[in-house]
Amino acid sequence: MSGQREDRKEGTLSKVIGILILLAGAAGVFYAAYKVSYVSVDYGIHVGIARDLDWSDPVRMLREHPEPVWHILVHALMNVTGFSAEKAAGLVSGGLCALTCLLAAHFLYHPVSIRGRRRKKANAGSLIVSGESTGVTDGLSQSDTTSRSNVSPQSDITSRSDLSPESDAPSRSDLSPGPEISSRLDEAPLPDGLSQSDVSSRSDVSPGSDAASRPNVSPRSDDSSLPGGPLTATAEIDGSSTLSSQPALAGPVSKDGTAAAGAVKSKGARTGRITVLGAALAATALSFASAIYVPWFNAKPYLGQGSPNPWHNPTTLIVRPIGLLIVMIVMGECLRVQRGGFRKKNGLRVWKGVLIAVLLLLSNLSKPSFVQIFYPAIFLLMFLWLFVYRGRNFPLGMQLLVCCLPSCALMGAQFFSAFYSGSNSDAAGVVFAPFKVAGLYTDNIAVSTLLVIAFPLLTCLFSIFRRTFDWTDFFAWLMLLVGMAEKFLLAESGSRMTHGNFNWGYILGLYFIWFSGIRLFTLWAHSLNEGAGGVKKAVSIMTFSLCGAVLGLHLLSGIYYLYYLIVLGNGI
Repeated sequence: MSGQREDRKEGTLSKVIGILILLAGAAGVFYAAYKVSYVSVDYGIHVGIARDLDWSDPVRMLREHPEPVWHILVHALMNVTGFSAEKAAGLVSGGLCALTCLLAAHFLYHPVSIRGRRRKKANAGSLIVSGESTGVTDGLSQSDTTSRSNVSPQSDITSRSDLSPESDAPSRSDLSPGPEISSRLDEAPLPDGLSQSDVSSRSDVSPGSDAASRPNVSPRSDDSSLPGGPLTATAEIDGSSTLSSQPALAGPVSKDGTAAAGAVKSKGARTGRITVLGAALAATALSFASAIYVPWFNAKPYLGQGSPNPWHNPTTLIVRPIGLLIVMIVMGECLRVQRGGFRKKNGLRVWKGVLIAVLLLLSNLSKPSFVQIFYPAIFLLMFLWLFVYRGRNFPLGMQLLVCCLPSCALMGAQFFSAFYSGSNSDAAGVVFAPFKVAGLYTDNIAVSTLLVIAFPLLTCLFSIFRRTFDWTDFFAWLMLLVGMAEKFLLAESGSRMTHGNFNWGYILGLYFIWFSGIRLFTLWAHSLNEGAGGVKKAVSIMTFSLCGAVLGLHLLSGIYYLYYLIVLGNGI
């Protein structure tokens, strides 16, 4: 009993320390953004726009300033508080950076890949092979054929029914825990390569009995002949288990217990979850990281390399938390629908669809650069899923398309106003100019790119080998690749070519792969003490240390970047 109290006390202390670190990190980010606002060249331009913002004609305002959300916030704060435009700009940007840090910590602690309501406990004496490809007989629902399973040391899966008078399992008058279940399962079509004898269960299960059915299936079977991918054993959140034939992006189940996206994870020891302290440290590190600074190569820390934290650009700072919300909500819904087998009743929820559409419109009005990488990336993901899940995700793709249509129309109007409208005296066209703008501020594009993505690239590669890389991480890299294509291939014509405005999608993509990388790294840190020792664990510790050393270089470079901006007074 005293040991339990000690564990609870240590857990509470860890949470308190984590919250304090997170608040300190958010305060540090706020202060850094506030100070940068007084020296940045970009702020000088945007503060002038915010000061002179004309509310009398909203249509004209939107035509002249297609991304006015940050300017509206600054102008409103000036009117309410009487602060100068410079001070209001610093407070708004500082608040946005602190908000992004807190949101990142929230989504690190509550990852979308393992969210979802806990399934109700199953009926007695039944075994489920989950996924659409199992073909459960009509009239027999998925919950009717779910049983609690325990994996034995011999890798057999034991189906155990524990019905008690207090059980919350749904009851059906037309279904008794006797031979009827077995007969229904006998009629259900099974995947190729899996005979009825492999999944047969004993029908003499009664309430309170310890009778068990033991199918001759290994939980790590890699039978690729099964529809939908290898057959894997996955654990419910409440402790029960199921067999799953749904494909995993990076393999069935990882050695450290972290299942691939769509698989439900075990509750014990928060496997696959990040603690409050871990989330606080990770979000703080994410908020200060920058490209590795090599003085003899990149004399200017930002130009040529970019950064996941562009302190000097206020419109990027405001669209970043909005984009993070959109990505987490969209991927949360996609993975929820995927876990539900893409059934019609498990489609995109209406209120979530409306929220996604509103946030996309808001991101357009903040800075269109986010949707420029989001639209192609979500299209590519849904297109890939057509092959992975044999077209079952098509309704989900259409629902997401409907959510994107309003912001697509707004982006078209913004694009025309920015590049081809006579009302904009600074308008310029879009030209195809491979690597022309990307090479303006660096002698080697590949090296500059590697300096800013070194840490997330390493964690991505090692996580693929460790089988902890999921669909959310994959989507983050898709967005970065779209941003890279825009940066390397497109440019504005005329005098605006050197502005590099097609670089902003790439900058936002950097933030999302950094979020993915810091999440995977923190999960890795939590799993180092799990499992037995040996060569494999030694290799894991060595590779983890390598990633940690690279992360340290990024953090030191990020601190120098702030010193370069605030103390040395450089505008970018």
